[in-house]
Amino acid sequence: MIIISVLGYGVIGVGLRFLLESTLRLSQFPSATFSVNVLGCFIAGLVYSSGLHPDTRLALIVGFCGGL
Repeated sequence: MIIISVLGYGVIGVGLRFLLESTLRLSQFPSATFSVNVLGCFIAGLVYSSGLHPDTRLALIVGFCGGL
């Protein structure tokens, strides 16, 4: 069941990354990639420090933040 959760959150993360990168393209410097990666790391830190169930944390960090 955890694999399905990771895949589901991964699909959401990849879709969000595509939307953010397509709207944040500003210059030759890959600022969109940098911004999305920093956002993913920030969200992973918030999820890791929260009191969520370990399986939920795993699905969010590996699936969503990994896809993001």
